Amino acid sequence: MLRSGGIARIPVRKAWRVWGMEPLNIKLNEDNIRCGLLWETESGLISSVSLNPATFDKETSELIVQASGNSSGSGNAVVALYQGNKIIWSWHIWVTDYEPDGSGKTFTYGDNEFMDRNFGAVSADILDRSKTFGLMYQWGRKDPFPPINLDEKPAVKTPYQFLGSYEPVYPNSIDFAIKSTGTVMKDNLALSLNEPMTFITSKWDWCNPTSVKDFTNRWTIEEKGENEYEIDHYKFEYDPCPDGWKTATPKRGYESPWYRVQNDFGGIIMTDGFYIRGDDNIPATGYMNCTDATYIDCWYSFELMAGQFRHDAYYGTRGYGLKFDAHASGVGGRFSYGYFYSAIAGPLRCVKDLYFHPQYD
Repeated sequence: MLRSGGIARIPVRKAWRVWGMEPLNIKLNEDNIRCGLLWETESGLISSVSLNPATFDKETSELIVQASGNSSGSGNAVVALYQGNKIIWSWHIWVTDYEPDGSGKTFTYGDNEFMDRNFGAVSADILDRSKTFGLMYQWGRKDPFPPINLDEKPAVKTPYQFLGSYEPVYPNSIDFAIKSTGTVMKDNLALSLNEPMTFITSKWDWCNPTSVKDFTNRWTIEEKGENEYEIDHYKFEYDPCPDGWKTATPKRGYESPWYRVQNDFGGIIMTDGFYIRGDDNIPATGYMNCTDATYIDCWYSFELMAGQFRHDAYYGTRGYGLKFDAHASGVGGRFSYGYFYSAIAGPLRCVKDLYFHPQYD
């Protein structure tokens, strides 16, 4: 997170560490390294991206990102580190005056303290429509797809690439693309890192692990809690939330972070979005379909991502989340929670990270 006019200093050593870990096990060299701005939601949002020091060192070099003070003051961007023309790592920059660790509003539900808006949203006012949507994530991927720019309900299924409100920055950018998942899990993961703007389609799971032991933890690491029913979830390298925050996870393995949310359902503003407990707003973003990346059900539905998983031989790995479907009339509807296919893309809410984990930087 970065305020307008602010500067972020990002250590690059994480890229080398993660590429060298299971399941990738690839040793990167330090030749021909450069950096650049991949895309931004508003021209001029990011004024500069540079490496410090100029002589690159994977252990000490930093990416210096300067947000412009001349833009609207809020938006999203992705900056990238390249080896030649190949992206080896990328970082999302959320330019915002929202301060969840300070004066910004948050709300508590169950064991989690949530941000009051979707990750990457430029407004928390549900009547601001697409400004509240935030970014779209395939479950377990660290990089977002740009926000949707829609203030009216589109056709039932609309190609995503015509809905984005972002400006690719040439020659650094890679255009939005769609590719099918491969049979080798390691190759799928490498594709997600090298091509952050590529939607990886699958009937079930974009990563295609072959067993429950194969990289099913992507946003969090699970450890048993104080008793057999409780599970602690620690932030993992692919978690997209900012420092001090993480993806939402259940305290108990059989519950979602929004367990029993149906009992707290507070109403609908017709087709604009949904309330939990009357004042905690969740916009109806719709979601991106897992098999073709088309955009579905804007203003009538959402799939809110969370960081739990389940793996079985038929469906592959599935993420946990909260879903709402409005009735066709726009009055009334139904909340549900549980597992969904990890190849869909939907919005994300970050929660306060209560754990210290030095393995993550």
